[in-house]
Amino acid sequence: MIHFLVGLGNPGPAYALTRHNAGWIFLDWLAERLGVTYHNLGLAEVAEWQRFRLVKPQTFMNLSGRVLPLIRKMEPTVTPEQILWIYDDVDLPRGTARLRLRGSAGSHNGMRSVLEVLPEDRTPRLRIGIGPRPEDRELRAFVLGVMSQEELDEIVAIFPRLWEGIRLWARGDVERAQQVVNQRAPQGARQTTNGEGNP
Repeated sequence: MIHFLVGLGNPGPAYALTRHNAGWIFLDWLAERLGVTYHNLGLAEVAEWQRFRLVKPQTFMNLSGRVLPLIRKMEPTVTPEQILWIYDDVDLPRGTARLRLRGSAGSHNGMRSVLEVLPEDRTPRLRIGIGPRPEDRELRAFVLGVMSQEELDEIVAIFPRLWEGIRLWARGDVERAQQVVNQRAPQGARQTTNGEGNP
């Protein structure tokens, strides 16, 4: 069975290392680790490794759902359960992530676009923590801001754990996958209380 790993982000060098591109950053890390190369297929850049397809939509974040026809063209029998959406979450502290099989988009515009074309109760997602947001920073400015090296290092440090969880998820061992991915925040990390999701 083919599984699609879809990282949400904004195209273009200006957005490459922004917090909102955490999904793309993870997929780029994974492609390098696996030794695979992306190919531009118009609506997305796609890399293949065994029975995984790494997909980076080339639309802007709020149009992420438009990549679905391309995914269905690559695998006509694909189901929502075979597509894992990977994206940033400002309400999770850096160093944490959450794997869920269903749920709403919150205020994340990328997932809102996805859920316009897929049922929210059947679409798994992996959220990568980019918080907390400083209280004096406007939400949009924060998520579209470039990460410091320290922030980037904290996020990348959990990527091997996320990949382990993804492989367990793809094998159907969801409970173990969630145990691996959904570990507690490091001691001292704090959650933001300034709303949920991202622009």
